[in-house]
Amino acid sequence: MEQIKKDLGNGFRGKHTEESKQRMSISHKKLWANDAYRSRVSASHKGQLTNEENANWKGDSASLVAIHNWVRRRKPAPDNCPICGESGKKLELSNEGHTYKRELGDYTWLCHRCHMIEDGRMDRLFERRVA
Repeated sequence: MEQIKKDLGNGFRGKHTEESKQRMSISHKKLWANDAYRSRVSASHKGQLTNEENANWKGDSASLVAIHNWVRRRKPAPDNCPICGESGKKLELSNEGHTYKRELGDYTWLCHRCHMIEDGRMDRLFERRVA
């Protein structure tokens, strides 16, 4: 029994030698360089653990940034602002009802100026300057 404990005590304890790390690295690189392997793994993971299927899914109680990122991925920005029609400006996502839910119809891409006007921030900005 003592001999078995000694043998187990000298075994693998979670630390690899540099040589074994190098061999694992080469093996891993060869495996992922194979196009057939990559496409098979990609196909097997397609649709898994996304959106509602993910254990960390928060739905409408997600942060404002997370919901905006979700909308950005699903609603592409147009070439110009739908209100003023100017093109070449950076567009921002505007939430119409300020409810910030995962409803694509509640979001519109606007230029910064039109976004501020729609939100009422432009009026508040000028009120502060006058006061």
